[in-house]
Amino acid sequence: MLQRLSLLFVLTFSFVVTLFGQNLTPEITYSGKPRTYVIAGIEVSGDLNNDPKILANLSGLRLGQEITVPGDDITAAIKKYWEYGLFSDVKIKASRIEGRDIYLDIYLQERPRLSEMNYIGLKKAEIEAVNEKVAMMKGSQVTPYLVTRAEKFIKDHFVEKGFYNTEVNIVQRDDTSRVNHVLLDVYVDKKEKVKVNYLGFEGNESFTDRRLNRVMKKTNQRRKIGNFFRTKKFVEDLYQTDLDAIIEKYNEKGYRDAYIVYDSITRNDDNSVDIRISIEEGNKYYFGDITWVGNSIYPSEYLGYLLRIRKGDVFNQTQLDERLFMDDDAVHNEYMNNGYLFSRIIPVDLRVYNDTVDLEMRVYEGDQATINRVIIKG
Repeated sequence: MLQRLSLLFVLTFSFVVTLFGQNLTPEITYSGKPRTYVIAGIEVSGDLNNDPKILANLSGLRLGQEITVPGDDITAAIKKYWEYGLFSDVKIKASRIEGRDIYLDIYLQERPRLSEMNYIGLKKAEIEAVNEKVAMMKGSQVTPYLVTRAEKFIKDHFVEKGFYNTEVNIVQRDDTSRVNHVLLDVYVDKKEKVKVNYLGFEGNESFTDRRLNRVMKKTNQRRKIGNFFRTKKFVEDLYQTDLDAIIEKYNEKGYRDAYIVYDSITRNDDNSVDIRISIEEGNKYYFGDITWVGNSIYPSEYLGYLLRIRKGDVFNQTQLDERLFMDDDAVHNEYMNNGYLFSRIIPVDLRVYNDTVDLEMRVYEGDQATINRVIIKG
């Protein structure tokens, strides 16, 4: 007996789109008592740009599958479609029932596709830089998540450049020349760059505030020069680099345990910031005994002569790295220049006591490389 149902069940959904994903919580209302059926047919309808068979497979429902209507199988199928984030409307209903056979119609409204993004408030070079980060291609589907993501990427891009008060607003409007396509108008107001009004330190005894201010080359505070104020812009990445420069400066002067306890950034009404940095200097260290192991090509006395660091010198990690590896006449270059291309030198803290650091230089000389063939062409 052929039974026709104008509407077997109705499902309504509400969902919340978060910054980096979708939290889908369908509220489902059914009509009718639960019955068990076998899926005999699945059709997909709606305004579609993809193969209906592929879209049907996304539901997880299969021909020959037993389902209870109303029941969890249909609910799970609806949830799957919402989780893909590609559809703005999803409905599943029975188009007809023949005995225990049920024929399903899945109605899908695909989210619109992007025709073009229009930027308002940016220069051409800025638009090109922003487009690389946003990476929304023409023809791609426009979802709430992608719009929110684009707003964040654009804002972060300008915050990195010192425009901390940047405002971004993306307006979606229909493209009247194309079906189910939209235009995105991106309004960007960068505001003014944030300036450094005050930069202060605490816990620093070996360096004055003025000296540390000079170390922070990209973030030093506003100061008057003649009749003009010289002010550095506050840029987060450069600020972090300057914090590293402070610790490096302490390390150069023997304070190998120095670290930033905390730093605070306070925004002012005049589009400037006050920065306060707390430093723990630790003890000042000196080089102790320096021994060489594993070296057979060059004697320890010669390697020590090349190193040019003596017991009692202020411990300077930068100097140690330069004399071992970086300078033209560095110890490692002596090996490299004589064919020991696979050699390595590993400095190890052998003993740290009081204010002294004893080092052991572990040398792995390897085999001497030789030239096999030289081929000259042209």
